[in-house]
This record gives sequence, structure tokens and C-alpha cells, in this order.
Amino acid sequence: MSSRISSDDRYFINDFPKDVTEDGSQVLDVDKKRLSKEYLEQSQKNLEVLLKTLDVGVAKGDGRHDYSVYTGTSGYSLLYLHLAQRRGDDAYLKKASSILKNALNSLSGRRHSFICGDTGPLVLAAVLYHREGDTGMVKNCISRYVGREEVLEVWAGCR
Repeated sequence: MSSRISSDDRYFINDFPKDVTEDGSQVLDVDKKRLSKEYLEQSQKNLEVLLKTLDVGVAKGDGRHDYSVYTGTSGYSLLYLHLAQRRGDDAYLKKASSILKNALNSLSGRRHSFICGDTGPLVLAAVLYHREGDTGMVKNCISRYVGREEVLEVWAGCR
């Protein structure tokens, strides 16, 4: 990619084609003002390949020491929850739930952020257990979250 900048206009010159992929198929269906059928089909195929790769990594235990939503296995659960909602397939919920069970048993209680700490997996688990109808586990996750909230209030008062 060229990094030429026009000093008069203050923008980068786009060296990429506007509406054509490498294989020449169009990305946009101009008549319908949406993504083309071919592009969507190829995107679905690519997604399936990536999901299989993720499944293999999860089965091997990749990320088993990081349970955060941002960089760890709870993020995998969030992806599967999203796929379950978008595709209407409860098999994704089962995958998300099994990943989170390991995370819930291994939370350290030391990190108090949603994205990088323990609260993210707890809230995500509460959502998943609610979708599964397990009210006992929903209450358990919420009470563990509320317990962390008290720690946060004490911590915030120490400043």
C-alpha cells in the first residue's frame, strides 16, 4: 500500500479497488444496495473455518490461564453467545457455557474490571444461565458479582 499523502488535500490516496475483491467478484450489489450474495457466502465459509480453528484451540486448552472477556476464554464464550443469538442455534450456548464453567472455577478475585477482570465472566455466566433457565446459578453469579462490587467500593474509598 502506498503511503503517499497529498499535502494540498490532506488525505491518503486509496490504492485499493473500490468495489472488487481479488478474485474479481463484486462486494456490493449496487441494485439492492447491500452486500452481494457471493461475498456473503464467502464470508460465511471463512467464518466456519475460523470457528473450527477456535474450537480446536479451545479443545487443546489454549488460553486456559486467562479467563478475561478481552483476551481470554470468556471472550470465546461471548462470541458463542452472540452466534447463538444471531443464528438461533443453542449448540453455541452449550459451547459458551462449557467454556465459562472452567473460568468460574478459576477466578482469582484480584481483578475488578469487566473486560479484563473477574466481573466480566460472572456477568456473562449470569446471562448464559438465564438463557438456559438455571435460576440457581444466575443467583450464584449475581451474588458473586455483588460481592465484588463491595470490594470495589472499599477500594474506591482508599484513594
